[in-house]
Amino acid sequence: MPIFELKPIDEKSHHWRCSSYKGRYQVEAANEAEARCKATTEFHVAAKKLEGEDTSLSPWESGDLVSCERVE
Repeated sequence: MPIFELKPIDEKSHHWRCSSYKGRYQVEAANEAEARCKATTEFHVAAKKLEGEDTSLSPWESGDLVSCERVE
């Protein structure tokens, strides 16, 4: 099974409050969507919505916040 490496791009986003980890992460997955899902499952934490912000979601699902590349 392929290995994917996910790397944070924008660590200042408020969405990182929904993650217990903010570093590089390598995971075996069939594809990018599965790799992102596994990271979300591994690191998700509930975060309170602050006034004036949109709802925080897992940063691992966002291509703007985390890159995801297959490792050869």
